[in-house]
Amino acid sequence: MSYKAYNDYELLYLVKERNNQKALEILIKKYEKYIYKKAISFFPREKELDDYYQEGVLCLYKAIDSFDDKYNKTFMRYFEVVLNRHYINMYHKNKRETEQTLMLVNEAIVNEQN
Repeated sequence: MSYKAYNDYELLYLVKERNNQKALEILIKKYEKYIYKKAISFFPREKELDDYYQEGVLCLYKAIDSFDDKYNKTFMRYFEVVLNRHYINMYHKNKRETEQTLMLVNEAIVNEQN
């Protein structure tokens, strides 16, 4: 089944106005490969790829709830911006945590040598 045949605007209407779970499943399935592709591009060596995929699905929910077509943008582009920003923030947070951990390890080594 090709999920590209479904119109995003129709699916969004069904999800937002009619609370249609099948339309939500179709949207998730439709953007699944895109979320994995973005997760791999930001976190290529990470073992927790499924965790990053789940974060991407949460971003998809956020994009569905907050999308407004009056700004003349496609849903795909809007979701892309939301997902990119979230993954950039996650990347920087992970980087800060890694740097803090390395600093603590280095301090412990220096203190142990004294």
